[in-house]
Amino acid sequence: MQSLTVHFLFNLALLIVLLFFCLMWAETSGGKRLNKETARFYFVISLILCFIFSYRLNEEMLLDLRIVPFMIGGLYMGLSPILALVIIIIRGFHGIDLGFYLGVAFYGIFGFLLWYMSPWFLKLTSKYRILFSVGVTWMVSVLMVVGLEILAPPNHTLDVWFAYILIPPLGVAMISYIMEVIEKNILLRQRLVKAEKLDAVEQMGAAISHEIRNPLTSA
Repeated sequence: MQSLTVHFLFNLALLIVLLFFCLMWAETSGGKRLNKETARFYFVISLILCFIFSYRLNEEMLLDLRIVPFMIGGLYMGLSPILALVIIIIRGFHGIDLGFYLGVAFYGIFGFLLWYMSPWFLKLTSKYRILFSVGVTWMVSVLMVVGLEILAPPNHTLDVWFAYILIPPLGVAMISYIMEVIEKNILLRQRLVKAEKLDAVEQMGAAISHEIRNPLTSA
């Protein structure tokens, strides 16, 4: 059986590749950033990929990286209620079992909390946004593993602990960092354009002033 850590790393690579494709599409379309429509597309497709490449622990438990797009989309875009609904619906197609009911309870409550925290989160500095999102993801991952140990103890405990403690926080850190860098580049570009416009206006004003001053000097 394939290692859960390797499984999660492959899934994370797909999420990052998809993010770059979405950013390239936004760049070519003139948006320069992940707007609401592009963001919804990215996070919904990411959730679908997470379920496609899920790891079935037993008949009732699916292990995957759905927490990564859910956390990023909820904190950065305020999409947690929509993403929670998508997760519940997709999970329902895999069976109405214990894992489904646990998912409804967890994502229903946590989706509301992320949506409520999102405005406060966006007021933080870039560094603290990354640290906060990674920290919350790490705590949620620990709670998930503890829950698995209680409800359905895995055969490869060390692999499950390593995968959940390392991969989701790493994924959130990488995607958060990419989004923060892109946002900084956008702001820098906007300031550069504004500075160029101001410089052009100053040059035009100087030229007009010169053209007016010459006749007045002659008179």
